[in-house]
Amino acid sequence: MSQSTFAHHVRFETSSPIMQLDGGIEAYRKRLSALAGKNSAGIFQSVGNARRRIERDIGPLRLEMNSRDPAAFERLIALKSQQFLSTLGSNPLAFPWIRGTLDQVFATQAGPFSGLLSVLYAGDQLVACHLGLRQADQCHIWFITYDPAFSAYSPGLLLLMGMAEAAQGEGLNLFDLGRGTQPYKLRFQTGAIPLGEGAVSSPAWLAQAVLAKTAQKRWLKTTILGRVWRSGKGLVSRRSS
Repeated sequence: MSQSTFAHHVRFETSSPIMQLDGGIEAYRKRLSALAGKNSAGIFQSVGNARRRIERDIGPLRLEMNSRDPAAFERLIALKSQQFLSTLGSNPLAFPWIRGTLDQVFATQAGPFSGLLSVLYAGDQLVACHLGLRQADQCHIWFITYDPAFSAYSPGLLLLMGMAEAAQGEGLNLFDLGRGTQPYKLRFQTGAIPLGEGAVSSPAWLAQAVLAKTAQKRWLKTTILGRVWRSGKGLVSRRSS
């Protein structure tokens, strides 16, 4: 079934930043430099400086681009769970069906679709890790996390750049960074894939409720009035606490 089947259900149009890596890391650097207002030397220099510091302080960096180590996978789950608890106050990975999905992705290696666990070590210490979804020559950047003990060394940037450098050897030509405007996505992206967002349900009012909630969140995040309302609400909460 073509995705165009759902075209009339689309209510919001967004995009997903991508890293175009065909031709290798130097070709990627040139694409980054060719974008108006982008300075590829900045991100490459930042990552280079972080590499030198962590190798001086901790140990030589080593990337396992496609790790099959169950201990590394469990470490990713533990680190991501800690991150969710600290930022959301709850841990979605505690739900059996969510954890089961991650287990299945990690275990899947046959066919054009597979899970891709990439792990960055400094000496013998795990610094950062990522579980992604691979389809042919593309990888969707999905669960990326790091050990907070190494936060001063920009471990997420080190891992993502290391993966970009290793992509050609793994037959990967594109990283899909996923919807969002986080600073690292804006720094690494060389293009974008258009996305359509909507909802389909039976009864139809459920989809309308989901879309109304999405529109509210979008208004709060993207409009001046929304940001003022959020800041005012936070101020009231702090005063009442």
